[in-house]
Amino acid sequence: MSLLEAFIFLLQLWRPAFSSKRSFNSAREYACAMIGAFGLKKTLSNVSISTGKLDEKPSAIYKFFSLLKWGPEDLFNPIIQNCLPWFKKGYIAIGVDDSKFKKTGKKIPNTSWHRDPMSPKFHVNLIWGLRFLQFSALVPLYDFFGAPCRAIPIRFIDAPPVKKPGKKASDKEREEYVQAKMTHSLSTIFVNHAKKLREYLNSIGQASLRIIFVCDGSFCNTVCLTMSMVGMDILARCKKNAVLCFAAQDEGRRQYSKNKFNPENVRQDESIPYRKGQFFYGGQHRAIRYKEVKNVLWQRVTKSLPLRLIVIAPIPYEHGGRKNYREPGYLLTTDLVTPVEELIQVYLDRLQIEYNFRDEKSVFGVGEAQVRNEKSVTREPAFTVAVYSALLLASIMSHGDRYSEERDLLPKWRKVPIRPSCRMLMKELYNELRNAPEKVIKLKLTEEMIHGIMRKVA
Repeated sequence: MSLLEAFIFLLQLWRPAFSSKRSFNSAREYACAMIGAFGLKKTLSNVSISTGKLDEKPSAIYKFFSLLKWGPEDLFNPIIQNCLPWFKKGYIAIGVDDSKFKKTGKKIPNTSWHRDPMSPKFHVNLIWGLRFLQFSALVPLYDFFGAPCRAIPIRFIDAPPVKKPGKKASDKEREEYVQAKMTHSLSTIFVNHAKKLREYLNSIGQASLRIIFVCDGSFCNTVCLTMSMVGMDILARCKKNAVLCFAAQDEGRRQYSKNKFNPENVRQDESIPYRKGQFFYGGQHRAIRYKEVKNVLWQRVTKSLPLRLIVIAPIPYEHGGRKNYREPGYLLTTDLVTPVEELIQVYLDRLQIEYNFRDEKSVFGVGEAQVRNEKSVTREPAFTVAVYSALLLASIMSHGDRYSEERDLLPKWRKVPIRPSCRMLMKELYNELRNAPEKVIKLKLTEEMIHGIMRKVA
């Protein structure tokens, strides 16, 4: 199966998401136009022009996102089903993170001020924009092809913060804000959609497949760690000064032991020996040292819920002829079954979701569409991410997500990469359709889809 055939196959699976064949054809055409419009700002007008409709008003594409009845989850569900065969160990690892997308209009729904993650530590900057929460399946390709893990987005959820009342707000409005802030926080949104994902997997006969959500420190809290649903666990980075303990032994009616400790104490404790394992990280297998402490309790956060603490030793590296060390890692998980080596590996794989955000912003232009309809503001970015996800999954299905010189996507002077980038995959779709025009009939491509893929980059 070639890349183009795999990509069109995945788009065909979107048919149940739309009530009519006409709207389904429009979705495929816009998906191909977003691929071919690389190099242009991803406004809906440019996407419409990329389909070959130069002389027509782009009102149809605006109505597609604001009026037609379809849900973003229905676009991601076929992608989830095609990711499941790559998980052979009884669980699926899902990376979780949020990101901000800059906007300029002050009247765009769901926009607000956010902390700029790119601001320096000594000076916090603010940006006006949208906040989205993303779930990405961490496909372990190193188990099959020796390739790095690839994160495939499977959910893209709008997560706007609750608007803070002004100075003239009444006491009742302030109380409502406090309650809304607790029930509509990022952690609460994560838990609600995590449960929906669990229910979806149960509905397709995957009730025995466990889910391990791999998160950063912002999700290491009471709401996330104590989410109660069978078949779900969370692995999150924690602070080095978190106050932990064991269950009380021979201390009367006391439930928690008086002896408290934190992850940093465990790292410095020489009585707990380091263990060494081989993990795939940075394109190759590397030796990493770690410690594990089982059945720890976090009295202030998870109460009597048993956790596992994993301490990853600082990894050495050389820079400027000097040997330096990265920061140690401290992980807490509710998973008491999975081997510790596998948990460390999926935590290292979580870095791939950051590459997702980079490609979505710099290559696919997520958030660049100038829309103000409330439905369009949430559905257009999710649609673009679904197209990006289908392209990545098509690369896995066609070539195992590995790059070879036979694909001829780079100049001869460029170093051969381990896997193709998004720009390479876009170029390959263009070259494949140009060099094999017979696939137009075989794949039943419409004229608008051909225009979208064949558009040359300026």
